[in-house]
Amino acid sequence: MKPAARFGGLTKLEANASEIQMLRQYLLGQTPEADLSRLEERLMTESNVYQELLILEDELIDQYLCGQLPDPDRTSFEIHFLRTAERHQKVRFAKALQKYADIHEDDRPVQETATRSSFSLWPARNPIAGYVLAAVTVVIVSGAVWLAWKTLSNPVPREPGRVLAVTLTPGLSRGDSEPIKKVLLTPDTDTLRLQLLLPQNQYQSYEAVLSDSLGRIVMSWNKLSAPPTAAGTAVFLDVPASRLPPGDYRLRLNGANTTGGGESVASYSFRIQLQ
Repeated sequence: MKPAARFGGLTKLEANASEIQMLRQYLLGQTPEADLSRLEERLMTESNVYQELLILEDELIDQYLCGQLPDPDRTSFEIHFLRTAERHQKVRFAKALQKYADIHEDDRPVQETATRSSFSLWPARNPIAGYVLAAVTVVIVSGAVWLAWKTLSNPVPREPGRVLAVTLTPGLSRGDSEPIKKVLLTPDTDTLRLQLLLPQNQYQSYEAVLSDSLGRIVMSWNKLSAPPTAAGTAVFLDVPASRLPPGDYRLRLNGANTTGGGESVASYSFRIQLQ
């Protein structure tokens, strides 16, 4: 038998498996700091490595949705992989596709109903079929991005869909004795409605800024009113669920004074988790 070709002391198969593992660790935020810059440089200069990364993204999403990720990897997936809104949207899209496939399972021919989930249909190691499906996916994702941009640029008033209402108490943060407020988002949740209880109502209107754990602004509001509720005076905010990947968030609430400036009123913290 002809011996397998070797690359730097490794067979081609071993080298490929080692690279797949390296990329998997990168997607899960497990790459050692010393190797990070070199790997990111390869992703920018070597198209084959970047294509492999895209394939692994879909494989990880498939494993996550099918419950096949070990607990440590699942935690890394939710904390690191889902940090970007684009990947969060891909998971929501894949879950919806998987749900559609499950509903229409009986409608497909027998030969197509083998044990495949939504992203398991991807022939990851078949170059020709992989490139064809990759091209189709790029078109779909590009269309979704364009539609999202148009929606954000020219918002059209619409019903918020399925709404999850959550009440937040001022001053709740990591440093307090109480645990941070945890908010569980289900795949069919369209809008998170936040009720911000006020320590006291002394302003005619309010401004709010929502930031993620890195301090990046997610959304902001102004000219907010504070109607009375059964729990006390509160400010209400609607946040699209698609803008909230898993992680920690902080809301800063200011009261608008007569000079047009803002005076700090309270802050609120919460943690988004996916079901």
